[in-house]
Amino acid sequence: MPVRPRISFARQVLILQVGVVVVVAVLGYGLVAWMLDGRLRDQYGQRALTVARSVAVDPQIAAAVAAGDPAGLVQDRAERVRVRTGALFVVVTDNRGLRLSHPNPLELGRHVSTDPSDALAGREVVRVERGTLGLSARGKVPLYGRAGGSSARSASGSTPARSTGSSGTCCARCRCSSRAPSCSASSRPPRSAAG
Repeated sequence: MPVRPRISFARQVLILQVGVVVVVAVLGYGLVAWMLDGRLRDQYGQRALTVARSVAVDPQIAAAVAAGDPAGLVQDRAERVRVRTGALFVVVTDNRGLRLSHPNPLELGRHVSTDPSDALAGREVVRVERGTLGLSARGKVPLYGRAGGSSARSASGSTPARSTGSSGTCCARCRCSSRAPSCSASSRPPRSAAG
């Protein structure tokens, strides 16, 4: 039987030290990446919520939604907001969750792909969800009718940096009047990717 050469004690200590440094560095970089990913999702969620709120208080959109949008004004104005803000999408729905605007005109008149119930119930929400345009951070806001009740919703989305491996969206779906109140409830997007 051949005898294996023994590794000197100094070499064993060096290997152990290098191993510890590598493990600590990998864990440290992983923790920093996880924290930055969460912050990025929060920032994109708040951006989406801001775009959604701006669409929700537009009196021309509110009037068009209340009238059933026969002239396509909602689609036109939502697209202009989307292009100006760089949002992935700006979607306005009626009180049944049917799209009155979408970046893909083929989606108009179809039911939204994510749950609109919170915004239609009068609550603002921020979530990371997967919809027709992929994984994104979404802000959903109620749109109030002239009587003050939530009659539709506005949603918008924005895309986080590609390095996170996901895209983002901002959503604004609402029916509102010029006196649309602020919603009282909001939630933070989850740390994990879902959309």
